[in-house]
Amino acid sequence: MESKDAEFQVVWAPRTFDQFKSFIRFIREDSPQNALKVQFSLLTIIYSLQSNPERFSLDDYKRKNKGNFRYFEKYKMRVSFQISNKKVIIVRCRHSKMEPRKY
Repeated sequence: MESKDAEFQVVWAPRTFDQFKSFIRFIREDSPQNALKVQFSLLTIIYSLQSNPERFSLDDYKRKNKGNFRYFEKYKMRVSFQISNKKVIIVRCRHSKMEPRKY
């Protein structure tokens, strides 16, 4: 899914990708069609980070955030990522209704 205009490489932390898959599996239990819709939409946003990851807000839940941790929310999923050395590292996927936790 990498485009020619990509400035950053998107990388998933192993545990984070498992969190994402669990979220999609949970939706699939009630509606396979909605699970596909949510998965496609979230992955589209995640891989669009290749070109402009700074467009999203700073992550307030990251302790001592120096401006390189950001997040977005969609479909009640909060995705946190770190911008570092031409990489965007997906560090956290949590349901937005869960108790907020600093990391």
